[in-house]
Amino acid sequence: MIIPDCMPEPSESVLWLILYNNQLIDTKPQQPHYAPPLLTLEELPQAKRGYTAKIGDYEGRAVYMLVADSDMKFPTRWQWLPLRQCLLRTNELLFSLGARACQIQHFLSTHKFCGRCGSALAQSRDELAVVCGACKTT
Repeated sequence: MIIPDCMPEPSESVLWLILYNNQLIDTKPQQPHYAPPLLTLEELPQAKRGYTAKIGDYEGRAVYMLVADSDMKFPTRWQWLPLRQCLLRTNELLFSLGARACQIQHFLSTHKFCGRCGSALAQSRDELAVVCGACKTT
């Protein structure tokens, strides 16, 4: 179940699928398996600036996504990994979560203006949807 626009408790360690342009951050690019960051909200201040959502659980840990922007800085030892390469470096469940995160990012980036009146859309805080403030179209 996806819980949009939410954050973990500040001291809770969660897996973060950090994405930008259909790529995910890999914290251990030299290792044979994809490794998303396992961090608390306090260790990832960038999460306060980007879109976040809880998208599932993996091996007993909550998994959150963070849509990064070009201004966000991350440790240089981390690398961006195209989603397709994750398929070769992880199991089906973690890949599925990464793919879902990329789908959500794509949805949010392609649904910015209302198809009825052309006004800017806002993200719904209750569900994965966008709402027009002018004509109330969802």
